[in-house]
Amino acid sequence: MNKKILVLITLLLVSTVGYGRIVGNWTTSVSVQPQTPAVIDQTLVGGSSTMILGLFLGDLAQSPSRALSRLFLTDPSFTQLGFALQLIWQAPSLFQGLESSLLHFQGYNKQQIIMEYPVGTLLWRFDAVFSSSGLRYFWNQAAINYGGAAMSSELLLLSTNLGLLTGLSLSFKGNTFGGAAVGINLLLGAETDLTSPGFGVGANLWEWARMDLTIEGASFLEWIHFDSVTRFTRTNGFEYSRWDFYYEPDAGPLSLLFTVRILPDDETKALTALLDLDGPALYLYANFQSVRGLSLQYIELMDNWYLSSTVALEGKLYKRKGANDIDLRARDYLIDITLKDPVANYERTDYDAVVSLEGKVNGELMVAGDFYFRKGEAMPALLTSRVNLDIGLSKNLAFSSGVALDLFTGLKQLMLGIEVWFHAY
Repeated sequence: MNKKILVLITLLLVSTVGYGRIVGNWTTSVSVQPQTPAVIDQTLVGGSSTMILGLFLGDLAQSPSRALSRLFLTDPSFTQLGFALQLIWQAPSLFQGLESSLLHFQGYNKQQIIMEYPVGTLLWRFDAVFSSSGLRYFWNQAAINYGGAAMSSELLLLSTNLGLLTGLSLSFKGNTFGGAAVGINLLLGAETDLTSPGFGVGANLWEWARMDLTIEGASFLEWIHFDSVTRFTRTNGFEYSRWDFYYEPDAGPLSLLFTVRILPDDETKALTALLDLDGPALYLYANFQSVRGLSLQYIELMDNWYLSSTVALEGKLYKRKGANDIDLRARDYLIDITLKDPVANYERTDYDAVVSLEGKVNGELMVAGDFYFRKGEAMPALLTSRVNLDIGLSKNLAFSSGVALDLFTGLKQLMLGIEVWFHAY
């Protein structure tokens, strides 16, 4: 296994001599959680580390080094032209040694289709992941965008204790004369979405598992636009239909979002949001009966200092599953997750409101503080703080620290981290 890894690294380095751009990043952090009843990594101290080494060619190589050094090529929002290869070593539990480590070998290639002039793009990317026991999974995506139509396929091979699970996702999207895009996504076998916590769970290959029908960018009455997705599954049949309506006039700060989610065995879920005040943003979340919460973001107090707040008036706040409160600001918490698919990616918190203050000092020191409240309590239930410092003598080195303090029980978490990145032509 170690010889294979060495060969991969050697090939990557040799192929870059005099050609392309090499970008690297190493981050590690140590966390102490004295209130944790169970041990973490066999002690009360936990830690994680990630090393990224990548080669970038073409337009990709023109991107800022720091942005490239933190990039995973499987990020679905990453769509730039160019060619890239990456080795990523992840150790989510440092004190468990190599048993918990993963090694990613990722590739990416997106090029234009040119017939006298660009008429479309071709995309191909993969992620081969190895652990101490061998191949963990292999994921591959191929896509073509041509003449207003987009077709893509995703293949997943996942090694489990029960054997090899496979999944295949096929998508087609085409533009209508009115400018809207209509599409269909068919999933055969296991889930192929790498961001889903339950990916790999599903039927065997060639067994129909799920179908999504989508509409994007449709509009009527000039300023009203809507998107929709309707899902059918092998297990449940019709699962849900979600419709997002946007009101966006050409002038003025007011925008409206109205979402309806129709479920087969539950009441219709509706959510509205009022937003965009030309600087700070105000979101009001409501159903047909009452206002369910609000989020006020990026209120400028002074140069480079901002205040944000998210308050749930009914129920609790939600966050992405597994996210650390120290790393989140008020704008990252959700009032309702009926807008999000899949909902399983989110978890309910113990808090009803979060207030965040964040700012930058001399362009190098970033400071954030957060106050968490529970309904009916005047004092905050939790205080968190995060500090990031880019060293002035070396723009390739940064330190970070974070603390979570429960006002009733004391220190909840203390975290220290370091990040180093580099590039070479």
